[in-house]
Amino acid sequence: METSVLADIRIEQLSEEAFRTSEIEGELLNRNSVKLSIRKNIQKQKIDWNLKENNIAAVVVDTQNSVEEPLSESLLFRWYKILMKNRQNLLNTEGFRTHQEPLRLEI
Repeated sequence: METSVLADIRIEQLSEEAFRTSEIEGELLNRNSVKLSIRKNIQKQKIDWNLKENNIAAVVVDTQNSVEEPLSESLLFRWYKILMKNRQNLLNTEGFRTHQEPLRLEI
């Protein structure tokens, strides 16, 4: 069992990872909500799937919990499905991109 100090350090580290990962993608999240979501995920508490902070928190915690699993399409799709949960603006959340338009990095 993790001590309170170690648990807090782990939550802080995972929160920073989730926050920075989202920032790279142009998603600006509430830092405190991310931290609370990660704490709830680690403690297996019920979370509100309507908050995007909960989605990235669930993915970050799942990546830590599945570190021994080999990277596979099913694992990537699991993370993507969690990340995109309740995102109604997306057409396809079940597989790889199917259109030919290239990805664009907007700076």
